[in-house]
Amino acid sequence: MKIFYKLILALISIAFISSISLSLIFFKFQKNAVIKAETKKMEVIEQGIKNIMIESKLARDPLMIIDHLSGLISLHPEIDRIRINTAGKWVNIAGGEKRRQAGLDASFIEREVKHENTGVRIHYLADYIKSEQKKAFAEIAGNLTAAVLISAVICLLMALALSYPMAARISALSGQVQEIGAGKFGKTIPVAGSDEISTLARNFNIMSEKLMELEEMKKIFISSITHELRSPLGVIESYINLLLKNKPERENDEKETLARIRENAARLSNFVTTLLDISKIEKGKMELNLRAVMPVQLIQDVLQFFAPKIKEANLTLETEIEKNILEMRMDPELIGHVITNLVSNAVKFTPEAGKITVTAGIKEKNLKISVRDTGSGIPPDLTDKIFVPFEQGKIRGARPKGTGLGLALAKGIVELHGGKIGVNSAPGKGCEFWFEIPVRRGMQV
Repeated sequence: MKIFYKLILALISIAFISSISLSLIFFKFQKNAVIKAETKKMEVIEQGIKNIMIESKLARDPLMIIDHLSGLISLHPEIDRIRINTAGKWVNIAGGEKRRQAGLDASFIEREVKHENTGVRIHYLADYIKSEQKKAFAEIAGNLTAAVLISAVICLLMALALSYPMAARISALSGQVQEIGAGKFGKTIPVAGSDEISTLARNFNIMSEKLMELEEMKKIFISSITHELRSPLGVIESYINLLLKNKPERENDEKETLARIRENAARLSNFVTTLLDISKIEKGKMELNLRAVMPVQLIQDVLQFFAPKIKEANLTLETEIEKNILEMRMDPELIGHVITNLVSNAVKFTPEAGKITVTAGIKEKNLKISVRDTGSGIPPDLTDKIFVPFEQGKIRGARPKGTGLGLALAKGIVELHGGKIGVNSAPGKGCEFWFEIPVRRGMQV
């Protein structure tokens, strides 16, 4: 789950739990308040009766209390009947109809008010009081539910407002980390504020700038070293060729030693040339020599070159090349180098009796060429690193079978043509290296 959704979920959960807890506490207080209010209402009624009893006594008007009690039954639906005791005899003032309407089994609450020798008993309908309390409770619960829903919407909006900027900043930081992981140094992100994410962004920018400085130093170092090595290696090769040519009568051991020296010097020279080419691409100084080429012929030339090695390694070669691939403009030497590198790697890393499949076709105005083998494959977490210089040995997990620069140079050449290169692989299921370049016709550049 993305951190954006986690933040929203966490904030909403906290707000929702808090709202529910507060609502339950508030409901409990309100419930007690409703019950107390009902009790207080009874006490007020009874205090009023007591006051009328006192006034009736002072005025020596017994009808005053009778009128007041009769009026209470009509004013208060919760009072079923009222009885009065004068001269030791209880007399029913009025009422009883409400209880009969509610049912003979309806329960009631009896409370008594006394003053001197006069007593009044009030019969309250318990079911009516409970129903009124339930209505009040339901109204309170409804209001609280509405309040919780409204607060949930407000919390959602606040969570979005708080989470989105934070998640966006973390996402931007993650994206730049991926850029650095892909070898694109020097990237920075805007920094605002003084929180932990801002501090992390500042440290990231410092790290990115330092890595860019190191990358520039590396490029300068490689460029300088390769230029310095190229001339001496050329001189060594020339002298060895001269020695072999001028004295053909040399001993076989001596000739073999000189040939081995020439071979290693040539290999080192090729390594230096590859480094120079990568350096040129990185600096944007590599120029394409575009001309009309038949891609099928280019592929066939490469496969013909590797035919003896494929046969020697006891491998099977299959081709799946579309027949509708027409002439297009590209740099044949550089694209030929890319195809050569992919086929060479397939031959190196395919076990005996394995199979290599080369496919080519037009896909969405792009020429797509792929080389598939039945080798050991590459772990998914390492596929992003194989196009980084000098990573070959780390990925294959065995002794390196090359310099580790071939795929890096191939990537640079393909991207120089405006295309892209990639690999599909899984451990034990082989690899499929592929690249696409835009189809250029006629005089297009």
